Amino acid sequence: MIRRGSAADRLHHNNTAMQTLEDLPKRLHAKRIFPLNRSQATVAVSRLVRSIGIEDFRFHDLRHTYASLRAIKGRSSDELASSLGHTTPRRTQRYAHLSDQHRREIAADVEIGPTTPRLEAK
Repeated sequence: MIRRGSAADRLHHNNTAMQTLEDLPKRLHAKRIFPLNRSQATVAVSRLVRSIGIEDFRFHDLRHTYASLRAIKGRSSDELASSLGHTTPRRTQRYAHLSDQHRREIAADVEIGPTTPRLEAK
């Protein structure tokens, strides 16, 4: 868990991310993990993204990617909302975008035919 803003606003990371952060050089009296302000970080990421040939990228897109990948892995809306710091389901829905492939897989789960159980009217 890493403090982002207030004491109540915390980010949780998996073991790989935590190990990577712990392996970074320690800076005396540093208040930040990376010695960049928001503007400098944006410029650095933009340069990196361009250098590897990715077009039309926004840093904020990573939040959408994270939410979508978690949704595809089967995380509930409540889990997604909590991990993204959202207080309303509607806000979370804007973040979790399912791919066409995943939507096809969901549709394929619903098979109608001779093997489909029938509901008997009472």
